[in-house]
Amino acid sequence: SEAVSKENVQDFQSEKMILRRRQLRHITKSIVDLYMPAFVTLTSNMIEEDLLLQEMILQRTLLEYESMAKLVNCTPVCIWRRSGELLFVSNEFSSLTGFTRKEILNNNRFIVEFLDHQSVVEYYDLFHQFLAFGSKESQKNATSNGEAVFSKCKLLVNSGSFLKCTCCWSVKRDSFNISLLVMGHFLPIFDED
Repeated sequence: SEAVSKENVQDFQSEKMILRRRQLRHITKSIVDLYMPAFVTLTSNMIEEDLLLQEMILQRTLLEYESMAKLVNCTPVCIWRRSGELLFVSNEFSSLTGFTRKEILNNNRFIVEFLDHQSVVEYYDLFHQFLAFGSKESQKNATSNGEAVFSKCKLLVNSGSFLKCTCCWSVKRDSFNISLLVMGHFLPIFDED
């Protein structure tokens, strides 16, 4: 009985690893096929001044978004670079997740660290199809206008479990139509499943 139980646990762990590898391959393929060709094409002719301008626009926009998030202080919000590095979290986001702003922002954390594995896969798919360069193709399980995507995700909370949320991810683009910042709004979904 104990041997059968150990075997079942090993089978489950093996299946989990296979799923994680598939998800990782899917994300990698998405980056290579959908994001990199357009990103390289758009950025290959940039000069140092273009990159500095992008960073200045990013910092200015971040200040504006932070001010807006503080004024409209009822929705859990976080803001991150196109790389996923978190730059701002609202007090409501901290309350929802149980993580302090200091825990999140002082450790160079990334948005994917706060999503479950399937939500990470879906985020990359949605980001590459809609947000990175403003595609307006239709997608199941999401609504998009090229500037924002409405979807669902599972958000990590301090206890180590995940909270089902509806989310809206919106982007700020630079003059090259490349996303600079992503702002995520998260609302918990309390249902019985």
